[in-house]
Order: sequence, then structure tokens, then C-alpha cells
Amino acid sequence: MISNLTLLILAWFAFFVGHSLLASQGFKSWFVRRWPRLFSRYRLLYNLLAAVTVLPAFAIALLTPSPMLWQWQGGLKVLYWLVTVLMLVLAWLSSRHYD
Repeated sequence: MISNLTLLILAWFAFFVGHSLLASQGFKSWFVRRWPRLFSRYRLLYNLLAAVTVLPAFAIALLTPSPMLWQWQGGLKVLYWLVTVLMLVLAWLSSRHYD
């Protein structure tokens, strides 16, 4: 039986390899030769595939019991949430300029 750690490593490896392959100039050149009319949507397809391939790694990490390494406490916890909200707002604002 494969351990959860092995599955997690394989899931991250699949994400990294796929992500790097799709970002390579060679793959993009092949894609545009094969499907020239779809190339205008290549970035969208790239991001969708990245999201789909990262989900198993996140799911395995969340569902695998493990000891807590640290916990945000006191003022650092407030800072953590402020930075988190700021990053979400910035991500939303930047996505509005995505064509």
C-alpha cells in the first residue's frame, strides 16, 4: 500500500513537471502549431490545468493527519489574517486586469 507521504510527493511532482512542461517554449511552439486558433486561450488552459493538478496535493496534505509545527498566536495571528486579506484583495484587483 502506498503511504500518504508517497502520494503527496507524487502529486507535487506531477504538478511541478506539468507546470514546467506547459511553461516551456518548446511545448508552447508545439501547441500553437497543433491548435493555432486555441493559442489565444493558452494562458487560461494553462491556469486551469495548474489548478486541477494542484488540488490533489492540497487534498492529500489537508486530509493527512500530522503534528502541528507552529500556531499563530497573539498579535502575530492578527497580522497573519491582515496579510491574508490583503493578498486576497490584491489577487482580486489584479485579476480584473487579466484579459
